[in-house]
Amino acid sequence: MFEFGFAKEDITPSYGIPLCGYFNPRPNRGALDPLTIKAAVFRSGKTTTAIVSYDLCLFSGEFVQRLINALKKAGVTFAENIMFSATHTHTGPYTTGLFDGYADPGYMNMLEAKTVSAVQRAAASLAPAELLATKTECTTLSFNRRYWMKNGVVLTNPGKLNPQIDRPEGGTDPSIPLLAIRQEGFYRLLLANIVNHTDTIGGDFVSADWPGRLEHEVQSRLGYNVPVISMLGAQGNINHFNVDTDANQTSYEEATRIGKAYAAVILAALYQLRSVKIDKISTASQ
Repeated sequence: MFEFGFAKEDITPSYGIPLCGYFNPRPNRGALDPLTIKAAVFRSGKTTTAIVSYDLCLFSGEFVQRLINALKKAGVTFAENIMFSATHTHTGPYTTGLFDGYADPGYMNMLEAKTVSAVQRAAASLAPAELLATKTECTTLSFNRRYWMKNGVVLTNPGKLNPQIDRPEGGTDPSIPLLAIRQEGFYRLLLANIVNHTDTIGGDFVSADWPGRLEHEVQSRLGYNVPVISMLGAQGNINHFNVDTDANQTSYEEATRIGKAYAAVILAALYQLRSVKIDKISTASQ
């Protein structure tokens, strides 16, 4: 039998806590939308595992170990079988000292406590479920941000409508693997792996960026609050800037546009989902 449980926690920072993502800390001036922890727990037979996703830019291996230790102390027996994932939003707080930043100790303590709470509550809600899977794609929202210039040099982000651009240095990955959990006829989780940078807003307001807008649009269209976890593929040199247009692509409106577009692709793919038979769950880490 395959079982699933879910819980979430709000981790929106207090006013003034600096935001990570650029080369200078930016004390936040408020929130455009909330940041959350999403804990998805899966069990089959004697094996329990989980994915815990954070609306944060990144966190260190040391902090992940701190979370694992806190979960073990709280009695979570599968703490070593958890994958911790950040959405890479550039409008979330620092969790390390990267780029001369400062991780607020009180905020980090809150992250630890709410991680334990979310995982415990998700495990307590385990119930029979169905796993479904498919793959779709989106070819219009991502671009390789490295370009060969006409003088033979490769530049990152060479600027919109730059006449010296020759061609992209590489391609993109438009594929979107999609998993879904269904219980009692309703989707209880959508998990999409998307290859695109999560940096469309800029500024100094807190936001989950386009993954947050994606989830909001999916929930609006389906009519109920199914959680959506956005897992990012290898997107270091993949972003949303189309150099063939002079349109402003740094704004909350742009995050909303991209979120809605990915939501439309995912919603259309729901009719392609096929049930996956679960014989057992295996976990490994390195």
